[in-house]
Amino acid sequence: MKTMKKYLSALLLLILSMIITVISGMSGCGVNGGSNSGSGSSAAKGGIDLDLTMLSSTLAYGEAINIISNPKDYAGRTIKIRGPYYADYQQTGSATHYVIVSDETSCCRQGLRFIWDGMHKYPEDYPYENAQIELVGEYKTYEEYGRVYGYLFVGGISILD
Repeated sequence: MKTMKKYLSALLLLILSMIITVISGMSGCGVNGGSNSGSGSSAAKGGIDLDLTMLSSTLAYGEAINIISNPKDYAGRTIKIRGPYYADYQQTGSATHYVIVSDETSCCRQGLRFIWDGMHKYPEDYPYENAQIELVGEYKTYEEYGRVYGYLFVGGISILD
């Protein structure tokens, strides 16, 4: 029964996220709608196209799922996000970095990958595990093995705690 409730909650979040995306697109605010090019874009003015910090944790989680599921829709957009830092350290000596977005009850979590511009060493230059961080960056995509993936390209990491 708990598993079914969890899946129904995730489905509801996805539907809410899609509704928000459609409404935002109709209003021209730049979330999956409107253009991200030209002088009318908030990114061109140094602004933020999608601020997940202004959403409830459940809606931010739903939007993070949408970003991961539809990376092409977010390419070139400036995104602001907040959450705990997590690094997936590989035995090859490299680390992949994430900011974690959780729903209200923290039963569902989604990591949004980010790449920090410049030369930074892990772990010396990065926040400690689970530190609350805030990122602002451009969402970029790449193709690997015939599938499109994305990451947030950031200029800096703000540690909040």
